[in-house]
Amino acid sequence: MPAVGVAIDGQRIASVGAQLDGNSVVLNTLTPLPVTLSAGHHLLSLTRGDFSPAPGDGGAAALYAAFLTPAQVGPEVGLTAVQPSRWRSLCSRSHEWVEVVQ
Repeated sequence: MPAVGVAIDGQRIASVGAQLDGNSVVLNTLTPLPVTLSAGHHLLSLTRGDFSPAPGDGGAAALYAAFLTPAQVGPEVGLTAVQPSRWRSLCSRSHEWVEVVQ
């Protein structure tokens, strides 16, 4: 897929490209982009680059969602990763989502 520029309030924070993994059922979630924002409204801009003859650049790729998560405040907030054999440890509290990465 062509590179996608990511900017917040006009400040470019990343360029993401060559992401061809996943499909409409099993999405490819990228590594989070760490950004510190002040309280209030902000403008998130995504700019898709031009296609080129490079392998995979002309493929059909879609951006399904962009989401923001709060900064980690304490151990109860943030990303939790566990070994597959410890999946039961996730059952003791609620989660907004669970993702299996193979």
